[in-house]
Amino acid sequence: MRNKNNLHILLICVSLLGILVFQAILIQGDYLDKRAEFRQDVNQFFTESLDSAKAERSSRLNQMYIDDLRDTSIVKIEYDLNDEAPSLSIYNVVEQNYEASISTERASLPIDSLTEEALFNHYFLNNTNQDNHYWLLHSIMHNRFDIYRDTVSIDQDYLKNTLKRKLDEAFIDVDFELLITTDEGIVDSSLKEMITMPKELIGGAENDYIYAVFQNPFFEVLKRSLALLIGAFLLFLMVLFSFLLLVRSLYTQRKLSKLKDDFIDSVTHELLTPIATLKLALESERQRNKNDESKYLKIADQELKRITDITHNVLNSGLHKHVKAEVPKQMVEVVSVINEVLTYNKLVSSIPFETSFSGDQKVNVVTNEELLKTVLNNLIDNAIKYCDKGQACLAVDIKKSMSELVIRIEDNGRGIPPEHQEAIFNKFYRAPLLAHESIKGLGVGLFVSRSIMESLGGSLGLISSSINGSVFEIKLNLGDEN
Repeated sequence: MRNKNNLHILLICVSLLGILVFQAILIQGDYLDKRAEFRQDVNQFFTESLDSAKAERSSRLNQMYIDDLRDTSIVKIEYDLNDEAPSLSIYNVVEQNYEASISTERASLPIDSLTEEALFNHYFLNNTNQDNHYWLLHSIMHNRFDIYRDTVSIDQDYLKNTLKRKLDEAFIDVDFELLITTDEGIVDSSLKEMITMPKELIGGAENDYIYAVFQNPFFEVLKRSLALLIGAFLLFLMVLFSFLLLVRSLYTQRKLSKLKDDFIDSVTHELLTPIATLKLALESERQRNKNDESKYLKIADQELKRITDITHNVLNSGLHKHVKAEVPKQMVEVVSVINEVLTYNKLVSSIPFETSFSGDQKVNVVTNEELLKTVLNNLIDNAIKYCDKGQACLAVDIKKSMSELVIRIEDNGRGIPPEHQEAIFNKFYRAPLLAHESIKGLGVGLFVSRSIMESLGGSLGLISSSINGSVFEIKLNLGDEN
């Protein structure tokens, strides 16, 4: 039992370790998925923020263009507010010549009141007309347009604030920095940081790229797996708690088993003293009445011998310790032993029973006679006790081969339910349907019998059982006896 409990604990530990490994693999896979998802999100936010910064840069450039148009030291704009065909002319102050003249039909202007400011806004602030003033400024100011475009860069503070705002809206709390590099193929160098896809930096030096570096994104990614982590942790706690309860139960059962074994030891040893006293009293009575062959005196003597054998068997066969002591053996005539056991049971039985023999009638085997009698007596006694048909019928079949001796005992009892047929050989086990109050027993007979047969180098098993009776089989290994 102890070895089985240790094996169970070992298997449970291995299973628990397997669950931990499986959970670790699952959590690692989920973390990598969440990290890829986090990378996708921050790349998207960075791209959106960069687009917003580019739009802000374009707005600043446009404002510079507009300021140049309104700078009279560079250009001078003359307006003709003719109601049918309003127009404006651009005079280059530096070159002192007219660069362009623009006119349109009044009906095509989306303005209600015709003023110089409204006409200016229509031509230079309307998105559909921006290409016009780009061309005009370029033609008027020559390289001034290119200087603006090359020197005015993206506002990194604006980009950083925009990205921070988008991260806050997504409840992402992680520090980051904006860096500029000439390497377009930069990637993450470790798990301690995450780098967005480099984007081309507009304005400033050529071939520059800007990207965002997120420091220690581990915990932010881990937050996305929080539900899985909590579930895995709770599952592990449940399994661990169940494991501890099971181990506690196993140790409690072991403790109870030890107490039960100690009790059996004590009771068995205590029985030896009154048995010895009774034996001495019967011997004295027999010596005093040498000519008295009383039937009851013989019964008392046989019963005393039987209880003595049982008590010694409990002690010597290792009922609770499973210790197989060295068993003395001698040549035994099997049929004679069976007849002796049957005669004894007929003498003490409360119901009549019949017996029949088949097979070899004269068989000798090297074994322990007293132990074999105990096994046979237990089987025959059970057959008589559990027979409710008024008369017990026993059929004994003996067969001997070159390697083993087989004794089959068939009865006409009530049978053993299939779900209890293997358990009846366990210590202190009695099948519920058979354990009536009127049938005495401790549930140790078959356990002791199987233990004895194993100590004799043989076996005891149930071959078949039904409502018509049961068939038990005893096997003894002959070895080199023949």
